[in-house]
Amino acid sequence: VLTGRTQEEIARGLEAAPETGKAASDMPKIITPMLAELGKGEPPEGGDWLYEIKWDGVRAICFIEGGKLRMISRNGNVIGKQYPELSILPHHLRARSAIVDGEIAALDGKGRPSFELLQSRMHVADASAIARLARSHPVVFYAFDLLYLDGRDLRVVPLIERKKLLKGILQADETVRYSEDFATSGADLLAAAKEQGLEGIVGKRAQSRYESRRSADWMKWKVVDSADFVICGYTEGDRHG
Repeated sequence: VLTGRTQEEIARGLEAAPETGKAASDMPKIITPMLAELGKGEPPEGGDWLYEIKWDGVRAICFIEGGKLRMISRNGNVIGKQYPELSILPHHLRARSAIVDGEIAALDGKGRPSFELLQSRMHVADASAIARLARSHPVVFYAFDLLYLDGRDLRVVPLIERKKLLKGILQADETVRYSEDFATSGADLLAAAKEQGLEGIVGKRAQSRYESRRSADWMKWKVVDSADFVICGYTEGDRHG
């Protein structure tokens, strides 16, 4: 059941995007995810951008309806069976129906996403093996966008409003988490990500709509490790000794 505060937030979001209209819309059956372009140089400053940690995992669009979850990968594959521990997601949303965009990640002993650990889960088909891996190498889900909620298509609503709605309806725990956003210096967050051994950051325009394509409204900066090296070569001459 939605709280009064959440209902008010929905109303404000819809006012910001009147083209959604007042009529309810059917839930889309499939959504191609919005993708970020690779950022060059320093992340832009100013209040027009929200920054998030770039989770080193598997992208997942989650369709929740009637208490059931359908999880689709970036390439359009159904992937819910590989991650049975995430079947609890519908119980963590105060919504009858919703579409949530996020990332599946496996964490190492220091709580950092490890794609190497996640690879052991990605292509397993045997049910008993999947159950065993869910216990020994559990994953978490980082929710970072809300595309549909209880009959309303929110893709034309500004990102900052979508994220407020998501945070308002999500009941997070250790398995289902909200991917925090920061209206801060992108350069500072990128430096913090490097210090923590993370993959990088994603910057998103606060007023951006959700578009099923790669867009400059979303940018990603990866941590790059660098070091100084001396390159030596040797060519055998005419004389020896």
